[in-house]
Amino acid sequence: MAMISFGFTIYKVIQGLQDGATQLPIDLHAARAGMVLTGLGILCLIVGSLEYYMVLRQVRVIMPIPYWRHPLLIAMLLMMVALTIFFSIMAGVL
Repeated sequence: MAMISFGFTIYKVIQGLQDGATQLPIDLHAARAGMVLTGLGILCLIVGSLEYYMVLRQVRVIMPIPYWRHPLLIAMLLMMVALTIFFSIMAGVL
C-alpha cells in the first residue's frame, strides 16, 4: 500500500514541478515514475494475496476456515483502487 501511495505522490510532485516554472536538472517523466511504483505495489499485493491463500489452504486441512476472510477482501479492494490509480496515471487523467 505504501508503494502505491508513494508512486502516486511522486507522480503528482514531479508533475507539479514540470508544470511550474521550476527547471528540473534531469528529464523526469512523472507518469513513468508513478506507474513503476504503483505497479510494484500492485505486484506486491498480488504476491501477498497468493501467499495468504496458500497458507489458508494449509490451515484448512487442520480446521475449517472460509477462504473469503477480511484480509483477502481488503487486499482485493486495494488492488482495485491501485489499478484505478495505475490506469488513471497511464491515461493522464489525474
